[in-house]
Amino acid sequence: MTSTVNDLLVFYDIDGSGEESMAITRSNHLVNNNTSTLYDIVDLIEVSLKEGFFFWIEILVRRRGTRQFELAGYAEKAPGRAPADILKNLVGENRAG
Repeated sequence: MTSTVNDLLVFYDIDGSGEESMAITRSNHLVNNNTSTLYDIVDLIEVSLKEGFFFWIEILVRRRGTRQFELAGYAEKAPGRAPADILKNLVGENRAG
């Protein structure tokens, strides 16, 4: 599957470099550019926020069949809650449907 910029639902770049970033796509994928990880949102069952450094939070996800959370990305504390909330809603919709 090839994604295009039109597939992007949310793109969050914490420092403007394009390197440490994450994206949520319309085709139900979460992309972590920092760790080169692609998650299918259908496989995710939980999203969590963890306090990080001074003004950062970590966005963590848990896949179906696992007990441990994985780092999905970093974000600024206040603005980073928006992509985390969107991701939580998508995961919740998939679990309900």
